[in-house]
Amino acid sequence: MRRLRLFPSFTILFTTRLVWIFEVARLEPLFNSEEEYEAFKAEHKKAEVKKGNLADYHGKCFLGIDAGSTTSKVAVVAEDGTLLYSFYSSNNGSPLKTSIKAFNEIHEPHAQRTAR
Repeated sequence: MRRLRLFPSFTILFTTRLVWIFEVARLEPLFNSEEEYEAFKAEHKKAEVKKGNLADYHGKCFLGIDAGSTTSKVAVVAEDGTLLYSFYSSNNGSPLKTSIKAFNEIHEPHAQRTAR
């Protein structure tokens, strides 16, 4: 067996018929302890979005659309920032059809249109 070290994090091992590549460098952990992780979760929980029901809302609102190559997201937000409706779905190859599906869901008269 022969070893070839390309750079500090990669080593190639040559055997009779196979070539194996090993990555040995690792990232440092994001948190040094369980307490750090719990503190992180507690801090980020403070940023939860207030949610409401689109069917009960009266007033101006804003429509946000993100139709990308793999997923579509749609949101309706009240003037005060309350999330009234949200939609997230795979595009299945057609972002336009997926966005139209979300708009139809918004316009369904008897639908429970609460933000998810």
